[in-house]
Amino acid sequence: QLKAIVGAYESTRRADSTKLKLDNLFSQARASVDKDGVLQVSNFDDLRGHAIKWKPIGKDLWEEVDGQERLFAIRDGRNRIVRVAFDFPGVQLQRIPWYENNRLILPAVAASLFILGVIVICSLLRLGRRVFMRNRPPKVLEPRMMLLTMGPRMAAFAWIILLGSIAGYFMVAGNDLLPPNPAWFKWFVLMNWATGVAIFLSLFAVISAMLKGRRGDLRWTTRVKFVMVGVACVFLCWFAIHLNVIG
Repeated sequence: QLKAIVGAYESTRRADSTKLKLDNLFSQARASVDKDGVLQVSNFDDLRGHAIKWKPIGKDLWEEVDGQERLFAIRDGRNRIVRVAFDFPGVQLQRIPWYENNRLILPAVAASLFILGVIVICSLLRLGRRVFMRNRPPKVLEPRMMLLTMGPRMAAFAWIILLGSIAGYFMVAGNDLLPPNPAWFKWFVLMNWATGVAIFLSLFAVISAMLKGRRGDLRWTTRVKFVMVGVACVFLCWFAIHLNVIG
């Protein structure tokens, strides 16, 4: 019964309808219970920076070890723990649905960007070969192989530039990132347009994946290449729409 509280949570005081929803990915808390029933919730530390431990004192009720704070689990109609309440009434923790868990989303984003990053690097190397090695004979593709068409390559460039710029800004800004102010509005508009372009170009990547993935006259590696790019673009489109990168 004690392990029913284990899982990922996020604050009930959060951004759901603004671009700050992206920050929710990096502020998720995780509840874990050891063999003695002692509960720990990540991101909850005492004044010394030590993780707070909670001992069970009743059904769905924990008390801070060597302290007086209490924590109470709230169940829904199906007897599942969906929220965690504290003595402070201004906020609770709410269980995260599986499709918003950062342990699933962040690796998927990284894998998608890796796939598209390889496409970008190969395209740049091919362009550099054409510019700086004009005297060399062009490479001849082996039978049943095909290079990515323009649509998937442009989609790869768009997503890498967009999400790379956002990630770079988060890393540079650090603690000075929030709160936003009216000077940000023009960049929000630019982000919307850039994301819209990336989503539009992703349509060509998806169409190419559907067409080339079923062609029996192509090597399986070529078909997989088109499909992987299409899947990566579909996931990044969902990511951008669901987390308000666009909108």
